Amino acid sequence: MLAEAYLRSRGSVNVVYRRFPQRSRAEVLAALLYFEEHRREIIAQIRAATRERRRLAATTATWLKRRRGRRAA
Repeated sequence: MLAEAYLRSRGSVNVVYRRFPQRSRAEVLAALLYFEEHRREIIAQIRAATRERRRLAATTATWLKRRRGRRAA
């Protein structure tokens, strides 16, 4: 989540600090350092998770439409 916030803010550490006030500055900096050291792998994981969330949302929407159709029948 920190990495996604960092990417969305175009690299603004201050935005990440404000978005995650429950984390200390040291924790945020450590997480962002880890992200920078493993950027390619983490971005690949973020993309895979996003695709999976979209797939599940589409599957759920289809299931709900079918269920509503059965109730009407």
